[in-house]
Amino acid sequence: MCSLLDAYIQAFATLDIEPSPPPRGGSPEQRNPSFPARSLLMLAVLELLATGEIKRNFIAPSPPLAEAFVSYWQARTGVPPVTGTGAMIEPFMGLQGSGFWHLVPGPGPAADQDLGIDSLGRLRICYRGARLDQDLYRLLLMPAHRQKLRAALVSSAFPPSLQALLPGEELVRAERSSSNSCG
Repeated sequence: MCSLLDAYIQAFATLDIEPSPPPRGGSPEQRNPSFPARSLLMLAVLELLATGEIKRNFIAPSPPLAEAFVSYWQARTGVPPVTGTGAMIEPFMGLQGSGFWHLVPGPGPAADQDLGIDSLGRLRICYRGARLDQDLYRLLLMPAHRQKLRAALVSSAFPPSLQALLPGEELVRAERSSSNSCG
């Protein structure tokens, strides 16, 4: 399982990153090409797994997930996203390219990024949610492995000066008593 864990740690540390939206009133050229929106969304997923909000291998585009995502965004930037919880839409769909995130079609018409999904409601119509690879989900259920995967996301998405201030840090400290690790 350690080589599998290592493979997911590598995948988390090198997630394709989404450009940030331009600043309010700014032009597209002002986008930050290194903004880690996918990593922020995965941090929100890990937080909801740790708190028991996510109880099975299914991630719904829910208000709690969007709120957790926005809290990580705000921790990274100092301000909430201009588009609010809607900022989660692009990384939610974009994570499908990671290989471990699989969108589950919803009752509405088939969708892709070109259809202009611009709200969580529209996202829920097009996609019920997403599932993780079963192996990844099993790893995430183990606190020690979840901590290692979270550390890969945190180190790739946040400068060291912000890492201790992140939402969910109290969960990590509480889980550190678990000693299941690969060495």
